[in-house]
Amino acid sequence: MGIKGANASGKTNVLRALSFIKYLCTDSYNSAPKSEIPFDNFFGNNDPTDLFCRFTINGKNYLYEVSLNKNEIISEELSFDETEHFIFKRQLDKLVSVDKEYEELNQIRIRNNVSIIHLAKQGEFSSLEPFFAFFDSILTNVTDYGLSNFHLDQSLICESYKNSHPERLANVKDLLKNADTGIVDVKIARSLSPKGDTQYHPVFYHDFNGKNYAVPFWHESSGTRKLFYDLALYYMALEQGGVLLLDEFDINLHPNLLPMLIDLFDDPEKNLNNAQMIFSTHDTAIMDRLGKYRTYLVNKENNESFGYRLDEIPGDILRNDRPVSSPYRNGKVGGVPKV
Repeated sequence: MGIKGANASGKTNVLRALSFIKYLCTDSYNSAPKSEIPFDNFFGNNDPTDLFCRFTINGKNYLYEVSLNKNEIISEELSFDETEHFIFKRQLDKLVSVDKEYEELNQIRIRNNVSIIHLAKQGEFSSLEPFFAFFDSILTNVTDYGLSNFHLDQSLICESYKNSHPERLANVKDLLKNADTGIVDVKIARSLSPKGDTQYHPVFYHDFNGKNYAVPFWHESSGTRKLFYDLALYYMALEQGGVLLLDEFDINLHPNLLPMLIDLFDDPEKNLNNAQMIFSTHDTAIMDRLGKYRTYLVNKENNESFGYRLDEIPGDILRNDRPVSSPYRNGKVGGVPKV
């Protein structure tokens, strides 16, 4: 799914909401007891913030909902989406409803700033493990501060390519070659830091007159460096069947390369584990590849953001047999800046 909208319309906040739910369900226990929950509500108002997401595990649909402020989780619910039957329901520091198959959760000692899902993981209660694993499989470049260009450790990526997942490096090489970067090979080198720690880094090789020349990472283009970084996330998501959440996935990349990246998830022969990709973009042409059922627009009125999928627009402005980019460019469906 692609998320489109004008600058400052709120696209990143859509992704940030899901990134925060991942944090809450997989990392919140690591915060200090009684510490503030790391998020900012709308212009610092005192009302609770409500978040929810619907998701599928092994063909079953679930609904996760949470209401919270910076000091505590007010309510938290996990239910079967079709029946609205609760797996658990929490109010402040009490479990008020627990499905009989999940009764072990009654033994959990609740903390005001930690999700039940992460508390169950820390307490080694196995009944919620599939839900922890689902949220843990969300890979993203979005942090509490928005888009992060430092979301991956280059040395760890390179060590993984060299020692654990050489097939990922082979895939990265193939894509970099197909992207017309001039690269003919990538090798992982090892060196020692000033403190004596082992570090790994990539070396790119370019052919000139039949001879290969080594080029260090920092001399490569911004687009090549971005691809090398982000493709680690792409292939991790594809292997795990997870969710890849990318803000501005097109930055520093030529528009002709974007369909090749989307094809990694669209092609069932490449996406064997049903991984999903959700991204924001300023590229308009990609909307025609996605169509109206996979394009989400974000608008802002009076500094308040709201979103909708293109197929939710009434009337016949958008038709299945016509590109969606033309009415978008003409401002007929929203999501463009008013200049």
